[in-house]
Amino acid sequence: CSCISQGNVGVVEQFGKFQGYVEPGISLFWPLVQNVREVSLAVRQIECHTECKTKDNATLTVRTAVQYRINKRMVKQAIYDIEDPQAQIRAAV
Repeated sequence: CSCISQGNVGVVEQFGKFQGYVEPGISLFWPLVQNVREVSLAVRQIECHTECKTKDNATLTVRTAVQYRINKRMVKQAIYDIEDPQAQIRAAV
């Protein structure tokens, strides 16, 4: 039995492999076979610093705040496929 808090989803693994996700509330699972891990869907923010050069060759640093969250339909990709999402976001900015 597992209780998933509001604003989170439970990632269900069976023998270490992704099986799906469960919505907030109480869910039942087989403790020896399945594992449920709680993942937050809250909005997160990171700050990125980027150096830019103007037309008159002056260098300035721009601070950018990026907000992101996990889409529950893509929780498998967010948890298993992306190794370091914050580093990838910083690289894209």
